[in-house]
Amino acid sequence: MGRGPRNLYPGAYYHVYNRGVNKQKIVFDNEDKNLFIQLLCKSIREYDANLISFCLMDNHFHLFLQTKLPNLSNAMWFFSSRFAYLINEKYNRVGPLFQGRFKSRDVQEELYGKVLLRYIHNNPCDAHIVSAADQYKWSSFNCYSDKNLSWDFIDTRNGFLFFDKNPQRAKMDFMEFHAQHPSINLDARLRNMRCSL
Repeated sequence: MGRGPRNLYPGAYYHVYNRGVNKQKIVFDNEDKNLFIQLLCKSIREYDANLISFCLMDNHFHLFLQTKLPNLSNAMWFFSSRFAYLINEKYNRVGPLFQGRFKSRDVQEELYGKVLLRYIHNNPCDAHIVSAADQYKWSSFNCYSDKNLSWDFIDTRNGFLFFDKNPQRAKMDFMEFHAQHPSINLDARLRNMRCSL
């Protein structure tokens, strides 16, 4: 059965994710992780998108982004094809790096956006790599907590709007919400989705 077309429209918010073929690694060292971030940054600028949050794990990634134009597929092809080419070249490997084309889901509800931010940032905690989101270097969490101000390509302003229009209240609500136990059903839905990645 063929795959249906994606729901693409200007201003859309998406949860985008993919993993390595056969659940294998897509990054092997910090140099690869930096390359991932550099190419991701280049892609969102090239295609005029807003990156609200991300998390890069060894064998998969999650992005929460907004496209100003209906060009999500083009942006992700630009990113993933270049990244796969450079990783294959570096490690003298052949064949696909990712398990098929990327997956995406529309984010149309405010609650979904809030829970998605928490889910993405807590990925390393769920995998028992770290005990707290701020201990993991390869996600956008510390951009929201002001511990990493160098990644100016993260659209924290847009992310905070899922919590409150007032910047100070939004930051406080963001931190409190991330500290809560993920008891909302959407968290469970997102975790179940990860099992099918």
